[in-house]
Amino acid sequence: MVILNQKVRPFTAKWHPVQENGRLSARHDEFRRELTDLQQVLLVYTRMLGDMAGVEEDLTALEGD
Repeated sequence: MVILNQKVRPFTAKWHPVQENGRLSARHDEFRRELTDLQQVLLVYTRMLGDMAGVEEDLTALEGD
């Protein structure tokens, strides 16, 4: 819950209205930078959860990448 409330929610709260108003393309670079930062945080948590669950393979790579 902490990761959702402190990391994901602020990101979506900021960018959802921008997208809804059709202004995302004008701020594309800023959006992508912030999304990349969020993805890095989420990868850390994904790896931690995998470690706790005893998963030995790296599940952070998306299929097709």
